[in-house]
Amino acid sequence: KAGNTLTQRVFRTNKNEVTVKLDLAGMADGQQAGLCHLARAWAAFGVSQSGSTRTLTLNRAGKISQGPELAATTLYLRTSWNLDGDSQFSFSIDGVTFTPFGPTIPLTWSYYRGDRLGLYSYNNKADAGYVEGDSGTDTRTRGEASGTVPTSPASRRLSIPVLGPLRRATRYREMDPMAQ
Repeated sequence: KAGNTLTQRVFRTNKNEVTVKLDLAGMADGQQAGLCHLARAWAAFGVSQSGSTRTLTLNRAGKISQGPELAATTLYLRTSWNLDGDSQFSFSIDGVTFTPFGPTIPLTWSYYRGDRLGLYSYNNKADAGYVEGDSGTDTRTRGEASGTVPTSPASRRLSIPVLGPLRRATRYREMDPMAQ
């Protein structure tokens, strides 16, 4: 359903936290975008646009919970989990104060792939709209050691359009810090 999904295998460490800053100004009617966990059990947390109204949405394997309407065009989404695989989604408008949303979600580690974290964007009404990922961090803690890995250079933006595979592939290569 969400062909524009960038995924990354998650790490199973003592504490994990992934935060992304999204620019929602390019969203179109019918579009949905956000973070998701993909495995045997899955959940997607993000924003849905209907007309000109944007609403936080949590989809747990088809069970949808609506949150508050959003007036801001900038949204920070976060997912945090631990060794037990209990993930908690949260959101922020300012990037400082995060509000938990929904219950904790058990991640599934049983398949050989484990859990994958995704950044998605799709529109079932029309081939229209985009969301830009302005920045992101991936913080992991193993025992006493910890570190923060920036997921995108501050000077670049990741655009997740609803249109065309060529544009997606080009944007993805631009964001690859290992590409020369």
